[in-house]
Amino acid sequence: MREETAASARQIEDIKEGLKVADIPATLAQVEKAGGRTLKTRTPVIEGSQEYGFFALFADPNGNRLGLWSRT
Repeated sequence: MREETAASARQIEDIKEGLKVADIPATLAQVEKAGGRTLKTRTPVIEGSQEYGFFALFADPNGNRLGLWSRT
């Protein structure tokens, strides 16, 4: 497993809540406007040759870490 992939897997394991959204970049912009911060930008979820959508990670203004997922 590549080091970057292992680090991403650890970040995802730490996330307890996730949200399905239509537009990850737009949602992250709203998060940052509200005082949160992006931890990981839009990233493809791929296993082998199969793509399962995209995810991103953010922290709300209180430091709670959450995930986003989108099919596109």
